[in-house]
Amino acid sequence: MALTRVYTSGPIVFGGTGAFNLDGVETQMDDVGAEVVRMFAAGQVDPSFAAIFTIAPKMTATITDIKTAIDGGIFLNGLAFETGGSAITTCDIYFVQTDASGTRKSGSNHSRTRFAKGLVVPRRIMARQGEPAKMDIEIWPVYDGTNEIAVPDNAVALPHTPVIDEAWTLGPVSFNGTAVDGLQEWTLDFGIEVEAMYSDGLEKPSRVHISQRAPTLDIPNKDLAQYATFTLDGTVQTATDSVFYLRKMVRASSTLANATAEHIKFTVDDGLFVPMSRGGPNNRSHDQRTVYSVLYDGTNAPIIANTASAIT
Repeated sequence: MALTRVYTSGPIVFGGTGAFNLDGVETQMDDVGAEVVRMFAAGQVDPSFAAIFTIAPKMTATITDIKTAIDGGIFLNGLAFETGGSAITTCDIYFVQTDASGTRKSGSNHSRTRFAKGLVVPRRIMARQGEPAKMDIEIWPVYDGTNEIAVPDNAVALPHTPVIDEAWTLGPVSFNGTAVDGLQEWTLDFGIEVEAMYSDGLEKPSRVHISQRAPTLDIPNKDLAQYATFTLDGTVQTATDSVFYLRKMVRASSTLANATAEHIKFTVDDGLFVPMSRGGPNNRSHDQRTVYSVLYDGTNAPIIANTASAIT
């Protein structure tokens, strides 16, 4: 039998008064997370009963429109959404149907999954020399007591034509006011743990929250002197904040000038620097890997993001 319907990635659309779209979707996965229990009658080798015990849906995606995500609320505290709620009321995941012997179908031929309530959290931001920066996110839908936890519809039109209107790449990093030399990449892992909770024998979660977070910044670079600078016992953040940037890329050009206040700046107030490893093959430049564990000082947010900053 021939293939009749084939799909690829579509946009992620958040509705409400704070509506925004994520169009720079590089990968996406909509996982139902169903756990099926199978039961065997006395002495029987084959199961005679099966039922869904729990449903733990989760949507994962890798995106490139990082400013839009952060400005929309996808950062340390996560972004909550709920039908009839406040700023964000719905979350729609689209899958675009391809056109046989063509490109993409038009009209109401695409697939959408609508989540009525849940939480969106960032997993990590990755920036590497010579590549666009990317952000991994997770969407955790829950049952609101009325609306189905996830509602698929295979006959919808796209709400808009997705376009890439922002892109970012590696920017500089400085520890305690000193720039990292020979920076090759950095990865911010938000270290967010999400707990979805069930009750009353329901198979669907009715509550979700961030149980803890422990961000780390992983910084491969060429400055082997960091091994001694930070010492094996690590170095604590001083009164001078540490900062790291995403450099803005300009459409049909290259990168934006440092002095223009349109780059993304992340500021960390407190933490611990630890040199993890250094080395490499003979006759090749060696690498130093340093990990910065972000700490909470009791007052300031562990990481502050400014999506309209100059690089200084």
